[in-house]
Amino acid sequence: MDPNRYIEAIRTHGYRLADGAEAAGLDAVVPSCPGWTVADLVGHADTVCQFWAAIASGALADPADFVPRPDVPPAGVLDGFRAEVDALAGGLAPLDPAQPCWTWTDDHTVGFVQRRLAHELAVHGWDATAARGQGIPIEADLAVDGVDEYLDVFVPTNAAHADGAALSGHLHATDADGEWVVATGDGAWRVERAHAKGDVAIRGTASDLVALLWGRRSIDGGQFEVFGDAASVAGFLARLSLG
Repeated sequence: MDPNRYIEAIRTHGYRLADGAEAAGLDAVVPSCPGWTVADLVGHADTVCQFWAAIASGALADPADFVPRPDVPPAGVLDGFRAEVDALAGGLAPLDPAQPCWTWTDDHTVGFVQRRLAHELAVHGWDATAARGQGIPIEADLAVDGVDEYLDVFVPTNAAHADGAALSGHLHATDADGEWVVATGDGAWRVERAHAKGDVAIRGTASDLVALLWGRRSIDGGQFEVFGDAASVAGFLARLSLG
């Protein structure tokens, strides 16, 4: 995806998070983040923005040295967060995606940061709008890339995906060009961008698929068309879980 699209998404979804938080109220609970209030959600997102802005710019070389700015009074929280989003997007926009920087993955580039922050804010923007009723869908192109990121970057960090007998699944976005065949078990892990049969299949919008992977949707919530027996579907999703 074009890096400019990630910068656009950082602004769009950062502001969506702030607007959703303002509409819901800082004391509202966030159903998709058990135990969190909207204030907790905004505080988390603000700290993440601060951290990665400092890493990408080179102001922070060692992540262990990061110290978040002191909390601001509640009356200034949302304006402060919007300013942080602007600073993050403005700082990342002119940077070469190939520029080296620290990350927790094998991809030690600014491009990783640009992509990661776009998806971080997209998912948390969904959380904030869900706190006032219903999560606003993530745009299909960004959500497809979000599924790619989840499967390529996050799931391989959880060795449980390779446990047990072989089990494969087909994820199919119904509103965009996005299909994935994921093979798990027998000590192996493989993802292909393809249209092929799996032991189970899950069809839904790209936004709902990425929300499902990040634990924001339930497979039985009515958003998905599901093929395969219930135990296999549950087992497949458990292997993709980061929990």
